Amino acid sequence: MHCLALSIILRTVTPIVALTAMSTVGCGRAASAADKTHDAVGTIQTIAPNGTYAIISHEDIPGYMPAMTMQFTAGTKEQLAGFTQGDRVAFSFTEKFVLTAIRKR
Repeated sequence: MHCLALSIILRTVTPIVALTAMSTVGCGRAASAADKTHDAVGTIQTIAPNGTYAIISHEDIPGYMPAMTMQFTAGTKEQLAGFTQGDRVAFSFTEKFVLTAIRKR
């Protein structure tokens, strides 16, 4: 439903109901934590046999987190194809730690 039409229909209900309904259909939606991405550089320590995640030791990500080793979920099953343990990579990920891009360095 178009946001303007929805806002007209919702004028007769309480503000909380209106805001909830509009946020559900994406009207005036701010970027969520899942939409925000960060860029990093690191070394692959492990890739799951089924390709669903990689454990990467990454360098410091200024203003976000210190260097550490952590698990990142693959955005697609094919995303980690061609990568192996020890590869140096540059990658981007969401705040839910899902890879949005990855490439060898």
